[in-house]
Amino acid sequence: MRRVVPVLLLAACSLTPIPDVTSNFAEPCETSLRVCEVPFSLKAGMEQTVELRGDFRDGGWAAGVPMERVSDAWSTTLQVPWGASVQYKFFADMKWLLDPVNMASVPDGKGNTNSVVRDVSCVKWACMPAAR
Repeated sequence: MRRVVPVLLLAACSLTPIPDVTSNFAEPCETSLRVCEVPFSLKAGMEQTVELRGDFRDGGWAAGVPMERVSDAWSTTLQVPWGASVQYKFFADMKWLLDPVNMASVPDGKGNTNSVVRDVSCVKWACMPAAR
């Protein structure tokens, strides 16, 4: 009778952890401290300058965030608190523009309409430092 001896083959392995770059890991923190990156973009036309203006910070309607033109779009990204809503418009060459790809809008109470992003949340967030 022939005897079968099991053989254990070990694959080469490392004790150094390999980060999982495909996961959506986000650092742990209270929901009230979470911020999400929210991208804003506007298809480029003949504009020379574009700013994102809105209620995302004090004075954000008067002095906006400059947007960068990359290829055929103007874009920028904001850090927005988890659960917040942001009213905004594009200010292109001294003209106000609603976001043409975001149909969500709200009246501002002064006879104008603003684009809005409501109840911001994200899979991968950052944590704001706790207020002292």
